[in-house]
Amino acid sequence: MFHIKYRQRAVIVLCLLALAVTVCGCRKKEPEPPEARGPRQSQPTGAGGRSDLLVVELGLGIGPVRFGMSKEEVIKHFGEPDRIDGGGISLNYIASKGLSFLVDSSRGVRGMDCWAKGGLPPGTEVSDFAGSTKKGIAMGAGAEQIASAYGRPDRVTDAGSMTILHYNKRRCFFTLKEDRLVKLSMSMTVP
Repeated sequence: MFHIKYRQRAVIVLCLLALAVTVCGCRKKEPEPPEARGPRQSQPTGAGGRSDLLVVELGLGIGPVRFGMSKEEVIKHFGEPDRIDGGGISLNYIASKGLSFLVDSSRGVRGMDCWAKGGLPPGTEVSDFAGSTKKGIAMGAGAEQIASAYGRPDRVTDAGSMTILHYNKRRCFFTLKEDRLVKLSMSMTVP
């Protein structure tokens, strides 16, 4: 039992370390103007033709929330968080929407995470993020699907039962547990 708890803590520490390295170690890249990205794709529809599922645009944002938005703007779009942690900088919607945001008081949103069950220690209340990336990668996708959509990762980290696929230029990483996506993390570069 001790080894399982130690391994879970080690995985959490590695994930946080990977996020910190991604946030601090990437060069700033100017975003492409909308016309250079081509026509905007419509959001995927869910059961019954719903169009309320969120689209993740790597390096830009999730649904209506974009990097650089203020804490108040995030709350305007997603409502009051399930919890606010880290002295007010972490907006946690993990239990209700499978989302969390890291918001700097002066620079706005700096980090975004999409979650699924299995991405956090057992006993943590998690709702699976119901959206997908623009290329159709949703929670539960495997490493082959992700590589098919985004190419070979820049680096792969094995952490026990977790595998982390790092895409440095896209400022994101995909965390898989037993080859099923349980976390997608994106970060904004630090100027």
